[in-house]
Amino acid sequence: MAERGREERFWHWPGRSLALEGLEAPPQGHLEPQPQLSIDWEGSQNLYCEGDNLEILKLLVPHFRERIQLIYIDPPYNTGHAFVYNDRSGGGHSAWMGFIYPRLALGWQLLAPGGSLAISIDDRELPYLRLMAEELWGEESLVACFPRLTKKAGKSSAAIARNHDYLLLYAKKPATFYLPPHSDPGFKYRDEYFSERGYYKLNQPLDYNSLQYSPSLDYPLEVEGETLYPGASYAKYLERQAGNYARADWAWRWSKELFNFAYAQGFVVLKRYANRVRLYTKTYQKVKLEKVGGQWQVVPYERTKRLSTLEFLANPYSNDQAKKDLARLMEPALFDYAKPLALMERLCQLTTGPQDWVLDFFAGSAATAQAVWELNARQGARRHFIMVQLPEACAPNSRAYQVGLADICAIGRQRLRLARERLQRENPQPGDYGFQVWRWAEGPAPA
Repeated sequence: MAERGREERFWHWPGRSLALEGLEAPPQGHLEPQPQLSIDWEGSQNLYCEGDNLEILKLLVPHFRERIQLIYIDPPYNTGHAFVYNDRSGGGHSAWMGFIYPRLALGWQLLAPGGSLAISIDDRELPYLRLMAEELWGEESLVACFPRLTKKAGKSSAAIARNHDYLLLYAKKPATFYLPPHSDPGFKYRDEYFSERGYYKLNQPLDYNSLQYSPSLDYPLEVEGETLYPGASYAKYLERQAGNYARADWAWRWSKELFNFAYAQGFVVLKRYANRVRLYTKTYQKVKLEKVGGQWQVVPYERTKRLSTLEFLANPYSNDQAKKDLARLMEPALFDYAKPLALMERLCQLTTGPQDWVLDFFAGSAATAQAVWELNARQGARRHFIMVQLPEACAPNSRAYQVGLADICAIGRQRLRLARERLQRENPQPGDYGFQVWRWAEGPAPA
């Protein structure tokens, strides 16, 4: 990784050089197929990879470089404990940075142009993660930092209960988002243009007094035999024309050129009241007014609903809901750190099309994979996933170990088997509800 010429963007911590060495070192192993652990080995494109994600990401890059539309990760937070991953970076924040840095760099290589990378993180590592991500990808790549509700209540010995974490969303420019269509009850009127413009709403008067006054937008209009002035007062109009106006004062929202065009196209309505008349403008569902080549035109327009940065403070995105998601399939006690399906489904809806690839290289119980299947089933889509998870052993006294699930990968595979069975019962439509299991092994691949 070349650093010359960009020194001002780089910062240093103990273990940084080791992180760069880990990034630049060639892969030390290969992936071996495990058909006996897979479902529909021959027919499925979904991949479930078991092993250290740093090594596996290096093996994925030649095959999936710039092909992944969404990467979601929930990396281990720095809680002061040692990582189960191979790590030589020291302790504390330095260890965590040395651990995550090369994985972020490789993830970006896999991300498609227009793709998104979403990361769940707590407040301890949030500032360090942002510095690393923006060093690697540029600060302009940050789309938003969402707070996320983790739980609404719970016992805590601290004076302040920690009930949220964060979701950082980055995008490889130009970002591609799939915002849902937007409408509201105000779109309830029809006119002669309904077949091409859809319903319209009538809630915006043409005049206003809440923005900075502009003399060029303060002029009389002749409509249906009436001479109209902003604010409906000829006397006040004369005062403004004489220079006596406030910073925010009455004016029209449109220039005279735009008004003349919009009026001729049916975008203006005159309403008569007991002691005044007022102009309103139509907002249509399917079109808008736009200047094209220096001329105003009526152009097609798809109204969409923007995602709020407060979106993930709702209970469906909480860890409480994640436990309920898991309970629909298996004992919640089998895995403690699952993320809610609604979170991954919402991210997939926002960032991926129906044929795109989704990667989670801290797969855990494979909730991301299940979310991809659930969304595909509802939309009739064929997104594919790649899950990567270290086969961390379950403790002998854990419930998972007691029911025969020896490691986290076994939990993930079992979750997907059960999710597949439920989906095929409840929504028996064709789709790729299988996965190929590949397991990392040291050394070169057999000839």
